[in-house]
Amino acid sequence: MKVWEVMEEAHIRMYPDDLVVYARSLFRKYGLRCIPIVNDLIENICLGFITRKEVLAATSRKSNIKVKDVMRDRPLLLPDMELAEAVKIMRQHNVHACPVVDTLQHKKLIGILTLRNIIRILRKAGYKPLAITVNEVMTRKDIPIAYPTDRVNIIWKRFLFEGENAIIITARKQSLIPIGIVTPFDFIKSGRWHFRRESETGTRSIARVKVVMTRGVMVAYPNSPIDFVADVIAENDFTLVPVVNESGKVIGYLTQFDVVRAYLEGRKPKRIRLPPVPIIIPEKPEEKIVYMTERARLLTVLLPRKAPVKPIGLLASNIMRAEIPAVEYKLNLEHARNYMLRSKSNYLLVLDEKGRIKGYITSGNIITVIAEKGPLWKRRTYDKTFIEEVMGTDIPEVDPSTPIEEIAAIMYSRKCPIVIVGSRESPQGYITKDDVVYAAKDLLGKELTVENVIYPAGLGIAHPHHTLSHAIKRMQAYYLDALAVYDGAKIRGVLSENRLPFIALEDNVKGVKSRRLLWVRRLVKGGRKLARYIKITPLLVEDAMVRVFETVKLTDTLDVVIELFKKYNIDGIPVVDEEGRIIGIICKNDILRELARRVKVAMKKIEEEEAKIHV
Repeated sequence: MKVWEVMEEAHIRMYPDDLVVYARSLFRKYGLRCIPIVNDLIENICLGFITRKEVLAATSRKSNIKVKDVMRDRPLLLPDMELAEAVKIMRQHNVHACPVVDTLQHKKLIGILTLRNIIRILRKAGYKPLAITVNEVMTRKDIPIAYPTDRVNIIWKRFLFEGENAIIITARKQSLIPIGIVTPFDFIKSGRWHFRRESETGTRSIARVKVVMTRGVMVAYPNSPIDFVADVIAENDFTLVPVVNESGKVIGYLTQFDVVRAYLEGRKPKRIRLPPVPIIIPEKPEEKIVYMTERARLLTVLLPRKAPVKPIGLLASNIMRAEIPAVEYKLNLEHARNYMLRSKSNYLLVLDEKGRIKGYITSGNIITVIAEKGPLWKRRTYDKTFIEEVMGTDIPEVDPSTPIEEIAAIMYSRKCPIVIVGSRESPQGYITKDDVVYAAKDLLGKELTVENVIYPAGLGIAHPHHTLSHAIKRMQAYYLDALAVYDGAKIRGVLSENRLPFIALEDNVKGVKSRRLLWVRRLVKGGRKLARYIKITPLLVEDAMVRVFETVKLTDTLDVVIELFKKYNIDGIPVVDEEGRIIGIICKNDILRELARRVKVAMKKIEEEEAKIHV
């Protein structure tokens, strides 16, 4: 492959007498890797180029340093060069992008070659990497590490004079667990580090690295597949990705040069090929999601009961709670997530400016976003999602005298886990799905067994290496709030809606860069609120499952099941037969369905909804 096949057009160009502070604004606005310097726009003769590092020479907003004072005059590439030769030259000069000229004598600018675009084109053209795993090409020596309290002028010198392109930030010298990263681009995007080195008025107090660093970082493992890591690096233009061991400690790093080498040259000398980590197991034909009508979802059980049971006798006034935590609708999902964690609640009311109920948000709303967005590793780091975009607005209202069965039927038919007792304007209380399920324990638990309420075998099971997106879509299709995680040999745990990780979608905080890269934090007692990194692979079921090894049998009564829900704070428990073979899962929604089946109103409502669909 030749350079001309991969190069990009040079849309942005500068003149030698332009100020470096102007160049910084262009880098910041367009995210460029280099800007060619030309004599004029007509002749378009390339005099050199400036990269992100040279821009850092201006340590003040009012610097008078000109581009010609800091620009590079080499290397320059030719369009007919072999791609491998061009990459070798770029590696020797430690640049991630450089201009392409017609000839080295005339030097007319015709394009720019970037490592990022090389990776993109190789992936798009279907090239297979010669090195399969990260371990074969990653860099192990001289790992660039710094600490949040280091002074920015030290980091500045490492970028300008020691040739480093990015530096991994760890919390302490004794700890090699990454908490962030800092690059020249972070310096370009923030002016809080400026120490006015070239100013005659003197140097002001030096800022710390934590002021400009990007908090949170994506990492790879030695056995991570190169092609997945390559896609993430190319999509986000990461300069490097830390490589960590099973303990999360940095053992090396993968650069854009290393990724290109994996495709053009193969593994480095004396490197072994590790078996790549399992990524995705395709669905088997019998695991395909099959559409079910609302009526079928409500009535389908493993073993229908022989005779109807009596009403429980509980009313809304008996089980309602006085209040539910609330947030404002203008906030983003990051705030809702934080408040859910602080209040230990899976349900939040959403209020408007005047404090009136506008809607609700639950962990179910959040996982719906996950299912719609697809595998999370494909999401860009700067995306935001606001509460108003995710919240549900249809909150049913019931009278205090409404039976619990009818409440369950309303929750099921309208797919809303919250009801208001009274009205929105004057609520007397609130009832959640958990309130209904836990209230039914003593009065319903002894009458029915697990086999009377769960789905037929197989519907509530997911493999640990299925994508999380697929598992969530299965939960939505069958109205399940949990899945049993089974690898074909043993039960690995439970995927529970109320314990699914929350996804941080916010990244813009004025002043301090706080880009939290799609991190996942499991809701574990004593866990830290801020996760440090996330692996670069598609998010799988095993990444979000809860390791619960307790099971119930088909003949166990529902009171036993509900007690386990409380004990482990999960929405489902795996179900096995007398010989210990997995059947599926029993979840809170199964009990909600059982209560809803007792109400004729629910059946009528469902039939009306289906009639609308077929009109």
